[in-house]
Amino acid sequence: MARSDTFLSGGVTGGGVLGAIGSWVYWLLVLEMWIVLTCLPTVAIVVLFGVGATTIPVLVLSLVFVGPPIAAALFAWRQRRLDDDMAPTRHFWRGYKLNWRDVLVWWAPLVVIAALLSITLTNGDLYDGPRWMLAFSWAVLGLLALLSCPLLLLSAIFSFRLRDRFRLAAFVTVVRPLTTLGWIAIAVLAAAAALFLGDLWVLILASAFTLLASLNSMPVEALVMNRFVASDEETEVSEDDDETGDVAKDAPTHQ
Repeated sequence: MARSDTFLSGGVTGGGVLGAIGSWVYWLLVLEMWIVLTCLPTVAIVVLFGVGATTIPVLVLSLVFVGPPIAAALFAWRQRRLDDDMAPTRHFWRGYKLNWRDVLVWWAPLVVIAALLSITLTNGDLYDGPRWMLAFSWAVLGLLALLSCPLLLLSAIFSFRLRDRFRLAAFVTVVRPLTTLGWIAIAVLAAAAALFLGDLWVLILASAFTLLASLNSMPVEALVMNRFVASDEETEVSEDDDETGDVAKDAPTHQ
């Protein structure tokens, strides 16, 4: 699991409070730049179509480009806790390379399902079927959003098989209720930023949201490492190994 002795250190910028603040601000700015860059297709679609009831399904579909950058940022923040260096760019793109397939294999279908559900939910006044279907659609949409949080974490950090990722996502959602509430709180905070400040602020604060998600996910990460990941003595993974299996990506050590 992550080393706690370097968590708030200043790293190569020097010790003390100013060094620590400078290190974290630098990481926030650099990761923000790469998140924005990799999310440009989504931004372009939002700008082109605008935000409205008729364009919601298209906007939801555009979120397919957002999953891999979030996973890459989660990977980078974890490396920041482990290595305490000043290489956010290297860690982000390393995470992107390792994770984009693992993420899209489940993220893309979930986005498509969410887009289909949004068609019904945004046209509720025109829906003439049973009203309980609308409530069911909202429940399914909420469940997909909730499961996507641990799934992004598991896809970013670990190399589990797809079915194991879904099983673990459901498991940690139940056994770590405080972490689950934390994910919900972050989602509510992002929604509040979009509602009161504007959609652009969600993108501007993206690296800060991923940092909060990374910190909130530390108990889940520790649980999975301790209970479901083979120790270093049992499993060795090379630097470039991105095959699936029950190991942690980049073979982090147990401390």
